[in-house]
Amino acid sequence: MDKTYSKNISHLSLPSSSSKLGAFCLYCITFFYCLGPVLNSYSSIIDFIFFTSIFLSLYFFIKIKLFPPPFLKIFLILVPIFFYIVVSAVFYSEAQLFDFIRLSLKPVRIITTLLGGFALVALFLRLGRSLSSLYLFIFMAIVLHALIMILQLYSPDFKDLIYSFTTSDSIMIESYSYEYNFRMGGLAGSFGSSTLSVAQAFGIILLPFIKKGRGFWQRSFLNLCAVIIFFSVIICGRSGLLFILLFYPLSSILVSGGFKISNSGKLVFLSLGLLGLIAAMVTVIGNLDETSDLFYALRRTFETLIALDSGGKIQDGTFNTILTFMVLPNSPEGFILGSSEFLINTHFDRTLNSDIGYIRNLWGMGIFVALAYWMPYFYFLFKAYLNQQHLDSAKILLVIVLMSILLHVKEDIFYSRILLSYFSIILAMFYFEKNPKNKYVRN
Repeated sequence: MDKTYSKNISHLSLPSSSSKLGAFCLYCITFFYCLGPVLNSYSSIIDFIFFTSIFLSLYFFIKIKLFPPPFLKIFLILVPIFFYIVVSAVFYSEAQLFDFIRLSLKPVRIITTLLGGFALVALFLRLGRSLSSLYLFIFMAIVLHALIMILQLYSPDFKDLIYSFTTSDSIMIESYSYEYNFRMGGLAGSFGSSTLSVAQAFGIILLPFIKKGRGFWQRSFLNLCAVIIFFSVIICGRSGLLFILLFYPLSSILVSGGFKISNSGKLVFLSLGLLGLIAAMVTVIGNLDETSDLFYALRRTFETLIALDSGGKIQDGTFNTILTFMVLPNSPEGFILGSSEFLINTHFDRTLNSDIGYIRNLWGMGIFVALAYWMPYFYFLFKAYLNQQHLDSAKILLVIVLMSILLHVKEDIFYSRILLSYFSIILAMFYFEKNPKNKYVRN
């Protein structure tokens, strides 16, 4: 392994080692891998993230000609898990052929996406780029998606054009409230959601790592981009705001090498600044024209804080469920074996009145299969924690896994499309940074 590669692993600089055309191609691949749309108007199979993963995986096997790294083996546990789910679906009378196909192909999509993320990182390193350049490309991909979402807000014709490709007829005719028309979904394949708002928030949470070692003007540009991302978060869903409040300070602590007394003042100032910004947004909303698109776009995101500000109560079913009790299957058989009914029924047609991820897993899979389903996330949470003192990728892996686990407490998002892309890339970076003398990046 030559010294140039070792330097590229840790060197922090803007990408400049290849042509502008090559950089543009890499950026496009990164964008479609992280935030590629699903053309639901034609078929949910036309998933740009999945097909980009296939393209990258083919590159991996044809160009590198090596087997996947050992850390991917833990995800093979998903194969027997989904086999069990498919078999249990046979005993659910309302299961359709599409349900069996979807459940059978889901582990294929997950493992292909994981392999695609690994191949993308290997591609960057084989082209002589640093890991930090890929962090920057992810960040700029989120910025581009934020601009698409903002343009959707201010141009209904553009929004309808995007939705005409990314939403199916069944989604369009569902009885969404009027306010849902003002939640921007970008290319996500539906209207705005908490999952997309958290995916967008990841750009801001990643910011401390990207700004590390940059000059003043570079940091200023990145801060401006972060403002654009922040606006996309608040016109999409409220969960992203909570995650920024929780995880941006955590990222700042991790990038500075841990909590230090010397940084405590800065951290307090940063947290108060974020809270002040959100409080100011609540005040601004109160002065907006209540018939404007911007008012409707912001009101749903901030409605809980507005209610608190006016002396009201928190009216959020998920939040109240978490605070009051943990819903368990109502029979020993359901607790042990689960029922595929709760995995097949859609958001609009189901008997389990809860979006909470771990509740839906328990009811759908049973306790033992659910534990196995969760295991890869908690395994890499442990691995990231053990290595976060000396590896930046471990710190970011720790953050993205904690984000996924916390969001899973709100709704079922483990192995979901966009967050899985982020997780796959960071996991691959962790492997390459932990094993710099590997066999996958030799030309």
